[in-house]
Amino acid sequence: MEGRALWLVKGAPLPARRLFWAKFWVGALPMLVFGEILVLATNTYLQVMPFMMWLSAATLCGMVFAIVALALAVGATYPNLDADNAAKVAASAGGMVYMVLCLSFIGLVVVLEAWPVYEVFNSRFRGAAISTNVWMSVAASCAAVVGVVLAVVIVSIRHGIRRLEQIEP
Repeated sequence: MEGRALWLVKGAPLPARRLFWAKFWVGALPMLVFGEILVLATNTYLQVMPFMMWLSAATLCGMVFAIVALALAVGATYPNLDADNAAKVAASAGGMVYMVLCLSFIGLVVVLEAWPVYEVFNSRFRGAAISTNVWMSVAASCAAVVGVVLAVVIVSIRHGIRRLEQIEP
């Protein structure tokens, strides 16, 4: 959203890496705080089981960092420096690419977590204990989610910083 003022930011003795991280934390911290408050309050109100409380809070935490990093990477890759309002940025090619990537990422996380959630709810509904094999596959599914989140965060941050360094206002 710097737009035409990017020349001022790029002309300052501020490395692109520092600008990227400043924008990252300004975007991530409010989303993380408000998101966690909302998830924990909703889960408490709904009286969800501890496993679901932990899973939803941890998933939200990882997804916030990945979504913010993805937004900055796509924004640095497809800068729209002539936009005079945020709606033009969202409707641009970069905005569409971001929406597709973000939706794909969220969909993948949901698919990876659907089975563990089903198994936990099903065992609670039946009143049966979860077998060791099921717990191991639940752990593998959660590890896959952590891997996907870390991959999106790391690739997005590296790409975003590299592209931000290359932008010439």
